[in-house]
Amino acid sequence: MLRDEVRQGHQAIIERLARIEATQDEPNNLKRKNSGGRPSKFAWRDFYIEALRLEYNDEIQSRHHLQEHMEKWVTEQWTNQPDLRTIRREVAAIAEALHLI
Repeated sequence: MLRDEVRQGHQAIIERLARIEATQDEPNNLKRKNSGGRPSKFAWRDFYIEALRLEYNDEIQSRHHLQEHMEKWVTEQWTNQPDLRTIRREVAAIAEALHLI
């Protein structure tokens, strides 16, 4: 049941991202209001999508496995990398949401 909910959530995220990307291509979005705040240094969206991909494909065996995979993924994908503590904090939030031990 949880996997079905995650898959539905994954599909909803993909559809929402497609809508966002489509609106970014529209010419009337050239002047955007500054939403404030400092831009993120890391592509966390991609990080979460990778974790969703793992869950969707039923590849997560444990919290430890997810953590190892995401640490390796970050080193392979990002030239500018957060420290391990930051990665572990993000993985912990994902693991909690997925009820991983």
